[in-house]
Amino acid sequence: IPPQLTPQTSGKFIGETNGCWVLEDFHKVDEAEKQKISQIMKVFMDLSDEYPTLKIIAIGAVNTARQVIEYDEEMKNRVSEIPVQLMTDDEIKQIIVFGEDRLNIVFPDNLKKQIIKHSIGMASICHSLCLFMCLKAGITQTINGQKYNFLLKDWKRSLEMLLEETSDTIKSAF
Repeated sequence: IPPQLTPQTSGKFIGETNGCWVLEDFHKVDEAEKQKISQIMKVFMDLSDEYPTLKIIAIGAVNTARQVIEYDEEMKNRVSEIPVQLMTDDEIKQIIVFGEDRLNIVFPDNLKKQIIKHSIGMASICHSLCLFMCLKAGITQTINGQKYNFLLKDWKRSLEMLLEETSDTIKSAF
């Protein structure tokens, strides 16, 4: 019989690798599943004496930690909420410039402004937009020789790809 995957065995498997479990978009998880995840978090905390690096990191919208506590009151002193501020336009621009330098590409100033505007302070959106532009242009590694200059058509295709892959919340913002 194959081993049964329980919260305890999952915690032991992850703990033995000195890993942690990252849940992205926790705010999108169904309510019934959030309660189960709260229980699993409690099991992981109990195993943390044996596996000190064992953690569940739930990345989500505001009040995620409060929700976990609502599902299981015992989690009150076991959860930390770390607010992450949105990035400034200059910080987003630094991401773009860093990528230009590493990949030997050029985003003209008008496209940099569009990427910054549409990133709404989120590095993940900036990365996605730039990645999609590179993929549409066939750029998957550093270019040798002459730099590739992106065009408006590259930007439009990138934006379309982002919209296809994002949630309704992001779509409405665009």
